[in-house]
Amino acid sequence: MSATAFLREATEFHRSGKLARARTLYERYLKAAPRDFDARYMLAMLECQDGRCGVALGPLRRLTAERPERHDVRYTLGRALNELGRYGEAVSVFAPVLETAPDNAEAFLESARALVALDDAAAARRVCARGL
Repeated sequence: MSATAFLREATEFHRSGKLARARTLYERYLKAAPRDFDARYMLAMLECQDGRCGVALGPLRRLTAERPERHDVRYTLGRALNELGRYGEAVSVFAPVLETAPDNAEAFLESARALVALDDAAAARRVCARGL
């Protein structure tokens, strides 16, 4: 099986909710191609979806540092931080997403969620207004 087909199979398991099987395939693929950005990102996303955001933080931070222009990775990092209750960090991570990807409605909502958790309703209203 080619590397592309292997990764495609892992992604299909991931999308169908078979996270344990997808994790196994991502990990196996990454042994052969440890620098594959998208596979590392998919594995980090899977960890968050599986309730293991703490496990995903390190990889998401490294991925964001490697490609700061990838607002999808930054968004996932912000979501992980929100899930872990690290709201101040999440707001900082979401800020560039709000500027560079104004069509990402979820980023505005997640940023507002963090601001509400930080008891800053005024800032949360401003973020929501910008998102609209």
